[in-house]
Amino acid sequence: MKWLLGDMREIPFEKQFDGITSIDAFGFFEDDSDNKRTVLQMAKALKSGERLVIVIANGVRIMKNFRSFAREEHEGLTVEIERELLSDCKAMREKLCFINKSGESRHERYQRLYSVDELSELASNTGLLVRDVFSSFMGDQFDPNSSEKIILVAEKCGNAGNSR
Repeated sequence: MKWLLGDMREIPFEKQFDGITSIDAFGFFEDDSDNKRTVLQMAKALKSGERLVIVIANGVRIMKNFRSFAREEHEGLTVEIERELLSDCKAMREKLCFINKSGESRHERYQRLYSVDELSELASNTGLLVRDVFSSFMGDQFDPNSSEKIILVAEKCGNAGNSR
């Protein structure tokens, strides 16, 4: 196995992969054009007829159950999360504070809150054919109001990923 470090907006492969899986790594660019570009690049790297699986948090569920603050404890680690909705509720900014016996560290992240319809449209607009949507790797039926995850399965058709 060979690991490469790079920018997912510029994947240096074309028609080389039998499948691509992105698990909780998509939708963190603040500019939607960067998210579209990422899907285009993944499609470009796939062989024709092969599949892309994108796993992301279900934005509809997050918005329905939105909490501006959360505190979690994990074996000596405390995580405090402050959240704010942005862009007409299509995105969220989180300020995370990790606290343990060694001290604390703070991080901030942006997350685009996709609905299954928006993610499907994005895939379709980049030349991919959406084949299935699930809520778990066990193939559970997706419910837009209660499923924690969107697991979108899309197939590369023809020249998907060749446009910019």
